[in-house]
Amino acid sequence: NLSKQLHKVCNVIDPPDLAAIAVERKAIYAEVRASVDREHKEMLTRKELIENRKEETERVAQEKLKEEKRRRLASIANAKAEEQRRLAREQQLREKEKMDKIRKEMEMTEKKTILKAMGQNIESMTEAELIAIDAAKLEKERMMKAAKKRDTAERKIREMQKKLDYIVRATRIEEVPLIKKRYAEKVTVERERYEAEVVEKARAAKLQWEDDCKAKAELSNFNVFGVMNKFQKAAMQGRVAQHKVLCAKEDEHAEMLAETAKLQRARQRKEDELRHQKEEEERIRQEEEDRKAEEERNKREEERRKREEELEEARKKKEAERAATRPPRDTPFSSNAPSSRALENASGSRYVPPSRRGESGGDTGGRAWGGGDSNSRSAWGSGPGARGNSFGGGRYEGGRGGDRDGGGDRDSYGSRGGDRGGGGDRYGSRDRAPEQRNSRWS
Repeated sequence: NLSKQLHKVCNVIDPPDLAAIAVERKAIYAEVRASVDREHKEMLTRKELIENRKEETERVAQEKLKEEKRRRLASIANAKAEEQRRLAREQQLREKEKMDKIRKEMEMTEKKTILKAMGQNIESMTEAELIAIDAAKLEKERMMKAAKKRDTAERKIREMQKKLDYIVRATRIEEVPLIKKRYAEKVTVERERYEAEVVEKARAAKLQWEDDCKAKAELSNFNVFGVMNKFQKAAMQGRVAQHKVLCAKEDEHAEMLAETAKLQRARQRKEDELRHQKEEEERIRQEEEDRKAEEERNKREEERRKREEELEEARKKKEAERAATRPPRDTPFSSNAPSSRALENASGSRYVPPSRRGESGGDTGGRAWGGGDSNSRSAWGSGPGARGNSFGGGRYEGGRGGDRDGGGDRDSYGSRGGDRGGGGDRYGSRDRAPEQRNSRWS
């Protein structure tokens, strides 16, 4: 309030020269109109240069990191390979030492075995003496002694065989008469025994025949054989009758079993038919359910496909409408610059402070260059619903507006208005280039 009152007092005491202010304002607008394109291009060039330098710096840093990582991995791989080679060499040396030790132990064991076989006392010998002994020479000596011993044993065996052969031949020559004598005596004894046994068997058979004839004559006197025949006939008749009765019972039982089996087969056939009928009904029902499920699935798939086609058509229609309403992208930047008449109309006849230009403009976003009514729309975005220009407001205008793709950068040429694709630092986005969006300057 105090500042307003003081301002009014100053205006009363020293009224401002409106003509001079208008001339100064026109000069300022002309200067701005002449330098805005150049400054904008310089800003874009500087922004691109900064981004290129930043990308180059990041690329060099990444290359350095990759090179350091590659060198580190290479050194690690070389160290691992060298360690593997060292371990392999040590393993080979250990294997060689182990094999030498085993070979020496085997030679010592072989020497001890040979010396023990030769009858020498190995307990009294030192290890140096055992090592000094030539194993090949010792083995040769042992083999010579073993061959000599074997030849001696074979010679003794041959002599014993020859002696035994002489004894066997002499014994057989002396035994021939004795063997013949014993054979003749044995044949004589066996012949006499056989003749006695034949005579005794004939006598016993004759006595048995005589006893059997006497028994038959006695049985014939009492008619025993006739009675036996009658008894045999009666017994056979009873057995035949019993056999017929048993055959009749077995036939009846067989017929009953056949009838039971026939009924069982008929019952089984009926059960099989009922089971097959139920299975067929179940199969038909399952096929019907599967068919209905398949139809329902096809129906859902068809509906989904139709919805997708409708959504795709709607999307294409929206894209076509958006493309129709979108300005061409190859329009040069200077084509939307305000004309001098628009700047003169926007200036008005009365000076408005920058802090109050949003109120005097009549809309929340502010016009691109200050004044103007709510129905006018200049090339710089003033008019109904305009929220500033693509630069986020001018250097000499107020208002917090800015469109979605341009304004709102908090630089020396913009106000505090924020946009969705632009503001951040002095020259646009800090880390990346501004996104291409559907705006009047894209």
